[in-house]
Amino acid sequence: MYKGRASRKYEKIGKGGGGWDGKRIIICRIIGHEDYLLFEPHFFCGCVSLFHILIATCVLHLGGVVTAIVLIAVDEDWSVPVVTSYADWRQRDPTMGGCDDRNCFITPVFGEVPGRVSLMGLVAAFHGLSFTWQFIVVCGVPGAQKMYTEELKNERNWLRWAEYALSAPLMTIVIAIIFGVVDVYLLAVLAICTSGLQAFGYAQEIFSNTTNNLDKNIRFFPIIAGSVFFLAYWSVVGVAFIESVSNSRSKPPANMTIAIWMTFFVMTALFSCFAIVLAVDVAKRQRDYQYVYIEGAYCILSATSKWALGALLIWVIWIRETQIQLEFVFSPSCDTTRAATAMFRNATVADGTG
Repeated sequence: MYKGRASRKYEKIGKGGGGWDGKRIIICRIIGHEDYLLFEPHFFCGCVSLFHILIATCVLHLGGVVTAIVLIAVDEDWSVPVVTSYADWRQRDPTMGGCDDRNCFITPVFGEVPGRVSLMGLVAAFHGLSFTWQFIVVCGVPGAQKMYTEELKNERNWLRWAEYALSAPLMTIVIAIIFGVVDVYLLAVLAICTSGLQAFGYAQEIFSNTTNNLDKNIRFFPIIAGSVFFLAYWSVVGVAFIESVSNSRSKPPANMTIAIWMTFFVMTALFSCFAIVLAVDVAKRQRDYQYVYIEGAYCILSATSKWALGALLIWVIWIRETQIQLEFVFSPSCDTTRAATAMFRNATVADGTG
């Protein structure tokens, strides 16, 4: 880690006659540590700096926003309804006016939430959030670049985790809906848990800087706790799809099933990479290493995971529109209500109380 600070200057280093060294071009020499973290070529054999990575990922996220907006404009979006569910108390015999003598029963009721969720709109939103904070840093908004490099010097980045806390829940909602989860309360819980997972990530960076003398298990507590949230989320969406396929009156076509499971495995792998990078960061805190590599890995992973999810969604939408004409159609659970009523009435007759 860097131990001190100094001023810095920019200069080109070449051979006599102004020619460039064929192996490497050094565009900035360290004399001060914060700018060095941002502008010195650390990546890809000393050819690329963190600043270059930020520019590239910024362009990619802007491209994601534009692509999503264009697809919405040409009606290649998939807007789906979301529902709410609650327990409805009912009476077998309304003339009795109460729940005495086993007169009441409970049945689940589903209602549609006003409006629909645009999946491509969510893609544009989570790309836009990533683009915004990186654009602020790249363009040198007054104070932003200095704050960013100070965070890098302190081996953390609250800007990134704050953006993840907003964009990752949107990605979660897209994935959950692809898997058939459309209950607004469940979507809200999954989104909140995903946002909380990012808080664990930032807490781990802070924790690692302040608990060097504590037990190793305590030092890893945030990442362990976050893993529980991670496993819970993927378990919910996976089981939801399995239950849907197992209990549906008709089975989805093979190509749609493949696309959905591909989304599961690809996004699970990419999201797991964030945890791996965080674990590597924590493991190397006791060594002389540069946090800028961790920051660069997060930037690349963020752009990759967002573009991957967008591409998988486009694949799902293409199958839906060109091959099976799939649509989410809301239908109140009248069958469920009638079945529950009949079941209780039959039970009443059977035990002689009705």
